Amino acid sequence: MPEPVTGTFSDTGSSAQIIADFLAMDLGFAGVASVNIERKIDGVNWRLAETHTESISLNVETKGFPIRLTCTEHTDDVAYSMIPVQGTVRNF
Repeated sequence: MPEPVTGTFSDTGSSAQIIADFLAMDLGFAGVASVNIERKIDGVNWRLAETHTESISLNVETKGFPIRLTCTEHTDDVAYSMIPVQGTVRNF
């Protein structure tokens, strides 16, 4: 199973990618920010799956595609984690 990807956005930018079939994902917003969940289906281009502007915790079925987070707007920190798990309750 892949290692979790965790960190804090203190500016705009992207997280490391993770490849797993299922993820538990958590975004903790300290203020105003915008974070995209992106996936790479064709092996080349990152595509937007969802955008979040407030704290959220969810389970995601990624079907083995690479996933990353990209902070596109920022005024306060956003803590994030993407942890591989068995099974899911939500798809995108």
